[in-house]
Amino acid sequence: MPFFLVYVFQQTDYEMPRFYSVIRSIPDITNLRKRGRLEKTTKVKLLLIFAYALYFACIATIVCALLTGSYYLLFGMLILLPLVCISGLVIVIAIANTIVGALRSRYISKASIILANHKGYKIAVLGSYGKTSMKELLIEVIGSSKKISATTGNKNVPISISRWAGKLNGDEDILIVEYGESKPGDIAKLAKLTHPDFVVATGVAPNHLDFYKTEEALAHDFKSVTNYVAAKNIYANIQMKHVFQGETDVTFYSETNIGQWKIKNIEVTIKGIYFELVQPKASIKISSHLLGRHNIGPLAAVALLAMRLGVPIKKIEQSIANTKPYDHRMKPRQLHGAWLIDDTYNGNLEGFKAGLALLKELPAKRKIYVTPGLVSQGALTEAVHIEIGEKIAIAN
Repeated sequence: MPFFLVYVFQQTDYEMPRFYSVIRSIPDITNLRKRGRLEKTTKVKLLLIFAYALYFACIATIVCALLTGSYYLLFGMLILLPLVCISGLVIVIAIANTIVGALRSRYISKASIILANHKGYKIAVLGSYGKTSMKELLIEVIGSSKKISATTGNKNVPISISRWAGKLNGDEDILIVEYGESKPGDIAKLAKLTHPDFVVATGVAPNHLDFYKTEEALAHDFKSVTNYVAAKNIYANIQMKHVFQGETDVTFYSETNIGQWKIKNIEVTIKGIYFELVQPKASIKISSHLLGRHNIGPLAAVALLAMRLGVPIKKIEQSIANTKPYDHRMKPRQLHGAWLIDDTYNGNLEGFKAGLALLKELPAKRKIYVTPGLVSQGALTEAVHIEIGEKIAIAN
């Protein structure tokens, strides 16, 4: 019990509402633990010591009640044992969160000042999926001729972004920040912290619906970034047109065009993609080792944003030619004569659609699709998995 409670607290980022929602659902403990291991941080070790001490203190009280014949106390403690453990941890974590929150607030305020005064252009990357891949593309292409710094891995919450900001040299040309979202108001908080000049919005899918409740609420959160960035500086997936409804200056990208540029001569193979961005007086030839038609729009967006920031067309073409699949994101490899495409970091509906579209487009004698399904789909769980099943059925 103590181990399980600390595990749930860590999995819910020590946020009381999220913790209570898991506890109230009375989950299958074994299955819940399969979603991840308990990371033995200093905080976790201290909580485990406290939780087990409290647990065994309760057990000692139960034993004493049994030996002394205090049966009311005995049965009361047996019934209330889980509640005592939960209450004890809640109180300790609430006190710790209050102290840590005050310290983090000061740290975040300092980081906001650093980013507001930084002379480099700041690019925010947001969306339900494809954020890390988009960030890596921007680093590869814009970094070919500009000095850049970007948030690492999935460090996309205020405190981790603030730590990154505190390590900046101040002479960077471009700063790239990935935005994470888990509940309403997150995007506005990150925009207020980072003061972005440009935004790349990768797409919206039914994620984190345990707190957003509806996809419309999630879309509204993404749109809040328009309060901090001019619409003409936003590059968004055409799939998000409803999100930025009314914002006429947003540049939307798709598999057929981006803004006034047309996309032509598309080739999709197991080894990558090729296409051309064409205007009456200019063209850009794009060749990448990334897999799937769904990468055409993002690559086009990166190319045009890089050009707008002063990267020469030749540099753009050369750097995109070096791009290749990232680990566990549509990464192909040979396995006993067959092609295995590793997309195990995919955790959203649009990513499933992209993978199945690629599977359908590639020629093969036999195709096998392996998936554990999706989590955090809220009330849409059944509908989402029915849609996935239908897409699998036609991906042959």
